[in-house]
Amino acid sequence: SSSSSSFSSSPSSSSSSTCLFGSSMMIKALIVIFALALLCSASEAREYPYGRVDFNSSCLVPVKDTLSDGIAALHSFWFSRASTTFDKVIESDPDCAMAYWGKAMSLWKPLWGLPSDEQLDKGVELIQTGMAKFHDRPGSEREFAYLSAGSRLFQHGHMNITFVDRLHSFNLGMLHIYINHYQGEDGEDIDAAAFYCLWKLAPGLISGETDTIDQLEAGAILESVRITNPVHPGILHYLIHARDTHALAPQGLLAADHYAEAAPAVPHALHMPSHIYNRLGMWKDSSRMNRRAMEAEIAVNPASTASHITEEYAHALNYLGYAEMQLGNYVQLRNLVPADFSISEELRFSVANDMMQFLARLEVEAENWEAASTFIFKPAGYTKAFAWGIIQEQYVQALGLYHLQDFEGLKTHASEFAKLVSAWNVSEESAQFPQRRFQVQLFSQVVSALNTASMSTADAITKLEAASEFEATAPFNTPILPTGYLLAKLYSKQGDAEAAIEAYQSTLDSYPRHLRSLFGLAVALEGEKRTYEAQTTWRELVEVSLQTTAEATDPDFFEVAKVKVLYGDLCVKPSTHLFTLDTSSWLSLVLGGSVVLGSFLLGAGIFLLIGCCCRKKKDTEYSELTLDYGIN
Repeated sequence: SSSSSSFSSSPSSSSSSTCLFGSSMMIKALIVIFALALLCSASEAREYPYGRVDFNSSCLVPVKDTLSDGIAALHSFWFSRASTTFDKVIESDPDCAMAYWGKAMSLWKPLWGLPSDEQLDKGVELIQTGMAKFHDRPGSEREFAYLSAGSRLFQHGHMNITFVDRLHSFNLGMLHIYINHYQGEDGEDIDAAAFYCLWKLAPGLISGETDTIDQLEAGAILESVRITNPVHPGILHYLIHARDTHALAPQGLLAADHYAEAAPAVPHALHMPSHIYNRLGMWKDSSRMNRRAMEAEIAVNPASTASHITEEYAHALNYLGYAEMQLGNYVQLRNLVPADFSISEELRFSVANDMMQFLARLEVEAENWEAASTFIFKPAGYTKAFAWGIIQEQYVQALGLYHLQDFEGLKTHASEFAKLVSAWNVSEESAQFPQRRFQVQLFSQVVSALNTASMSTADAITKLEAASEFEATAPFNTPILPTGYLLAKLYSKQGDAEAAIEAYQSTLDSYPRHLRSLFGLAVALEGEKRTYEAQTTWRELVEVSLQTTAEATDPDFFEVAKVKVLYGDLCVKPSTHLFTLDTSSWLSLVLGGSVVLGSFLLGAGIFLLIGCCCRKKKDTEYSELTLDYGIN
């Protein structure tokens, strides 16, 4: 009985314990789910002011997000904001080694030139402090690798180590981090992949070389990382730089469209898409993004106004100016900058360069040659002109003198210009800003060609052809005036319309939808009775006109284009078009008509043949059927 009782009670006991065990497991599961929910909500609550970056470090937990924000600011070249963000980290966690690395990196603008001696010395000091903090509170091998790479960049302070050598040395360190901490087993360091690609791009972009193996490889890496990290600001930013050439620009359109969304409060992130838009002749989009960038710069930097120009404002304005000039909006652009604007002396190189190009282009693109011939850049605060700026001024003056046919003045000017360039080529400024060498060489070729024009047009054409070909190897994003356009105009002046057409087309290959080149091509084609091609070009001008919001443009290129297209489509005597066709157009028309007619006749013949065969078969079948049924 007791046995029976014991036996009968065991299932009940087992059921009870199972129930308790199940309840316990359920409670634990609920706790885990609740904890995960809290983590998710915390993650969702985390704000990313400069783009989504989660940089892993051994710094104290309360400062980790702030450190990531500093890294994000670095990725968007917001160096001043990155520096102050790393200061906040150091204030809260003085032993955070990576904060010192980040602050050192904020001193170096990888695509803009070598830091000053003072900045190099400061960088050495910060990296050494970071190393000391790392030894006091050891972090990961990865963090040590970042600090080691930084020491390569700032090695020996301002000792005589070339800019490009420092870039290559630093990137060897970044390659180690990329291989071990992105491609390696953990594969988590997206920032390593981004930084590695940036510094892989830098030497080529600095020297003016485009479509290099390094550029193509960096672009491929960034594209592969972007697939799984579509909103990382560094990946999108550097991908735009990797595609910022005439040949690769279409591949950068996706990154351009998404970078501003990834970091909407960052002025540079709002500007960068225009690098791709300018390459593709998307003037409305370029203008829109640069206006947003200028507004964002004023919002985050109260000192920035149209009267007191800051770095990011000037850069966006330069790109905005080029885009709007291709929409004929010269007058509106002149009202954007007051005559008494000022710039800070410490920003004179970057700000002055962009503002000088913006103001020079206003005169040159508008063909205001009197103003161009006396162009001088002297805003308030610009007390010490740098040599590169003087070279740009004199280049614009040479364009003005040439178009005014002041060849005596141009001869003297060209001689002084050659001396200035020779001195600049061996100067410290040339070493500090190697990216300007390509432009200086081009300007020298153009000024020499223009100076030759008064003595020998043939020699001038030969020199301009060489200059145009040289420029086509690395077209600028915002040229003052395409050299190919100057060449096309000189051909036209000599009466060589076919050569002018070829030069215009070559210019448009490098600078799609450049307004004056597009208009010049349409006129030249029409003059040569190449009616169909002329009409196609007039139509493209009308398409460009749809991008402008201005009530009137100056000059009236678009109005002329609209009339030409209307005339071509709705001519009172359509037959007159046939009599104005050139020989090649007639030949195309006759051959095209012959092909269409031949195709029609062949198709009709095949159709009739098939019909006859089918009819014969049907007649045979019908005869057999009538015989089977005894029908006569």
